[in-house]
Amino acid sequence: IDRQNVLHEWDTESRWVGPQWAPRIQLAGNFDDLSGDLNVTLWLDEKLSFTDFFPEWPLTRYLDISKVHFEIVVANNQDSASLKKSGTFEPVRLVHGQYMYAEWDTGLSSTDILEDDGWLNDAGELRVQATVTFPSAREPQRKTDYTQKMAQVTFLLSESPPLFFDKRILVAQSEYFAEMLSNDSWIEGRTHEVDLRNNPDANQQTVHAVLNFLQHGDFHAQGDEAYAMSVRRLADQYRLEELIKRVDDELTHLLSEGNVLTLLRQVVGTGGVLEKRCMAMLRADDWALLEQQKEKLFQLSK
Repeated sequence: IDRQNVLHEWDTESRWVGPQWAPRIQLAGNFDDLSGDLNVTLWLDEKLSFTDFFPEWPLTRYLDISKVHFEIVVANNQDSASLKKSGTFEPVRLVHGQYMYAEWDTGLSSTDILEDDGWLNDAGELRVQATVTFPSAREPQRKTDYTQKMAQVTFLLSESPPLFFDKRILVAQSEYFAEMLSNDSWIEGRTHEVDLRNNPDANQQTVHAVLNFLQHGDFHAQGDEAYAMSVRRLADQYRLEELIKRVDDELTHLLSEGNVLTLLRQVVGTGGVLEKRCMAMLRADDWALLEQQKEKLFQLSK
């Protein structure tokens, strides 16, 4: 908010921030007619249904909204003096059409701001910023029976030493491994060895990621699309639906106009959240992105 707007107590608003294919946010500020205090409103454009954009949420549309968190900051040049407001959006405010919003009376008057107390930066602007955080739904980890005697399972890899893992965790967290390792009709059930030496997606990093997920329920792509897709294919092979969702969630953070077609090609037909978000991105602005990338689409279709 620039100095002139503060001086005259004019209403201001930011541009809408966020991609066209996803929920977007906008900040607005106005000064109360009576108190002169700055009121900040955070708007969330809900033109895309939350249950469409986040189909993995096991909640109703009404309850989903209460899980969306926000933080608004009125910045001071001295960080310790900055004002902060955090919370969740009120479901009752859905009466406002396709938008949700949160309001905050900062208690900061125009006079306070214009005094030399660090509220205006070198450009003569009051900085107001907001962050909106969406939840990632995860199934709770199944309980592992540690009363059972410990047994070791060996994962054989082609270009690195084998990895060793607790059979009890594998059996508890994966129906696929439970069937494989508890049945003598499987070679793995007799030997307690899983031979991945001919699997191009299996290396120390990707298999470790699968095992780590089974133990801790977490996965981080570390910005590496190829790594994440290899883990996803392993998760699909071993029917680890929750890991697939977690990988998809990570990949959507890496989704961009430059890689949307490449990622979609690898997940088309899966019906998962990544496919849905790729399609939402392509549909934006009447398929404008697809029109721009005709040549790339032709190359990928070969």
